[in-house]
Amino acid sequence: MKGLSTKKVVLGGLFMALICVTTMFTRIPLPKGYFNLGDVFVMLSAVFLGKYYGFLVGGIGSAMADMLTASYIYAPVTLVIKGFEAFATAAVIGNEKGTLNNMKTVAAVSIGSFIMFTGYFIAEAFLFRLLDESFGVAVAVINVPANVLQGCLSGLSAFLLLKVLKKTNLIAADHREG
Repeated sequence: MKGLSTKKVVLGGLFMALICVTTMFTRIPLPKGYFNLGDVFVMLSAVFLGKYYGFLVGGIGSAMADMLTASYIYAPVTLVIKGFEAFATAAVIGNEKGTLNNMKTVAAVSIGSFIMFTGYFIAEAFLFRLLDESFGVAVAVINVPANVLQGCLSGLSAFLLLKVLKKTNLIAADHREG
């Protein structure tokens, strides 16, 4: 993270807070875990901050929400899954000027969403299998529709927010610092 600017540190802190608060306050309980829209800001942080800093901000902001809502078992898993969600989103968007176009944005949020719901399926199958051998995959399967819906709604919301930000010149086509 060479050349970490004050602007990037401030944006990182703001996005961590937005991710944490959005995750906590758009929370709908599931049989194991919960549905939320924090992924919208995980994806937006990736666009604004890039792969590596987006990984940290997306992962830490989401894991903080798990810790603050007593979902401790998910926090380490969330850190990694949301981090990779942000990393992949930023990697697909790219860092060259003018790369924030509709096709790349749709691909980026789709891949980010896929990483999120696939990651949670694998993690839940493993974690809950530790509690009871017949329990893991069943819980993971029960949560698949909600995780897919969360990924799709968050991806769509992130896509629409990016279009609005670009159209209102609040985000430039060359949005990131080097």
